[in-house]
Amino acid sequence: MISPALRATPAPAASDDRVELVGLDFGSTTSRAAKATARLFSDGTSGRVELGEVAITYRSPVVFTPFVEGHIDLDCVARHLDRWLDEAELAKERLIGGGTLITGLAARSKNAPALAALLRARLGPCVLATAADPCLESWVAFMASCESLSRLHPERYFLNLDIGGGSTNLALGRTGTVLETAALRVG
Repeated sequence: MISPALRATPAPAASDDRVELVGLDFGSTTSRAAKATARLFSDGTSGRVELGEVAITYRSPVVFTPFVEGHIDLDCVARHLDRWLDEAELAKERLIGGGTLITGLAARSKNAPALAALLRARLGPCVLATAADPCLESWVAFMASCESLSRLHPERYFLNLDIGGGSTNLALGRTGTVLETAALRVG
């Protein structure tokens, strides 16, 4: 569903005002990438520039998160990243941002900061969340999966289970708010 702000009048722009976004996910067991395109809009009321007409244009194959002796294999990650960006035909001059999630065993790896540095070096400015805290993972999964549904049904409680390769993260919420979180080392 597109919010009313994203339905605003298009901003005056060149003939092609589409931009590109990238999303990456590195978890305990698997990793993947996605690319989306969007149009920049100017909200006539607030004057803010916002995104609209978002379309996912590439989803990478899911690969096993590469580990060597308990550490993330950064050389292998770099090869995956290069392949994904090439397959996605990402135009770096059109890339305005993106996001990366590093969760589970990948986030708890001793060289997780080096993975974050590699991704920032390749992508430039992007939102990068490392959820080494399993309760943060639970919260993020709830907000991504059932926050809007729980707002639509404020009389109900929702339990979100995020079953990953190294852990299962639970979050109990109501009216779009996470009330409790937990994590199990079962994946």
